[in-house]
Amino acid sequence: MKDAEYDWIYSRIDAKPPSDSELSHLNGMSIVDTTVFMMRMSDINLKEKSLMLNAVLNLDYYESHFSGASPAIGIFNGQLKDQQQISRSVKNGRVHEVIKILAEVNPYYMTNMYPFDLELISLRLSPKVEDDLYYFRLNDLVDLTYVAQNDYNLVKMGVVNEVESNDFSSLTDNEHKLSYFGLNRAYMLFEHKNIYSYLKTFQYMLLAVSIALFALLINARTNSPKNGRVAVIGSSIFALSATVFQINASVKIINSLTVIDLVSFYSGAVIILCFLITVRTLRFLDEDGYPLAKLFDMIMFTVIFLYTNLFFIGVYLYA
Repeated sequence: MKDAEYDWIYSRIDAKPPSDSELSHLNGMSIVDTTVFMMRMSDINLKEKSLMLNAVLNLDYYESHFSGASPAIGIFNGQLKDQQQISRSVKNGRVHEVIKILAEVNPYYMTNMYPFDLELISLRLSPKVEDDLYYFRLNDLVDLTYVAQNDYNLVKMGVVNEVESNDFSSLTDNEHKLSYFGLNRAYMLFEHKNIYSYLKTFQYMLLAVSIALFALLINARTNSPKNGRVAVIGSSIFALSATVFQINASVKIINSLTVIDLVSFYSGAVIILCFLITVRTLRFLDEDGYPLAKLFDMIMFTVIFLYTNLFFIGVYLYA
């Protein structure tokens, strides 16, 4: 699951620059050299479909290619909400223009990996009108947010330029038309994986499992501890249910297996197992006496305790 998600991300940010043969398909188009200064972005929220970006664009292009007008900016992976020209100057036929934009982009969140998700936030510039004969060539991305995300660490940033093609087929005949266009990606890659976010997300699941597990150490020789032991294990079920509900309230539900599903299933299985062990312990008390029942409890406690530690450590290391 992790490898598939990471392959999807890195296939988009580690793409090689377009070759000369690919660039030759864009010879009839004007180039708008662009530097992106990322000023601010809203926090990553896995329940939301979009994210707001404030950026400043430095544009350089030939004035003669646009008849004195500015190239119209579109957002390939979202919507342009607002733009404001800060400055414009012309020197030796080249226009240098600074524009501030507010964009709403639609990222593809790695919800199934939460809280170990790796999130790719991209700004992709395109002509406002799809058939316009120019494209934005990104030269650099500069981060001026200082702290772009509070709960995520910035691990990589950069720009990617691509040459894409579309094959248009006529509905009335067999005519095919292949058209080429330039695409780009100014990206910031954020990592959520750290021990603090892991413990913060699953702390109450760990508590629920610990309550059920340590209940196995309660002396079940008399009726009062027997009833208390069953009650303690039962309370851990409610604690687990409340924790799962709280986590699902902050993460969008998706139709695939997630890390949260995996940890929830294991936690629930341990609690149910502790209840079944208690039932077997009570039978040992009735049939074989207290010493054997106590030995059974200690063996099962040790085995489950070790496997639980290995499970949660393994999830953190390999998820």
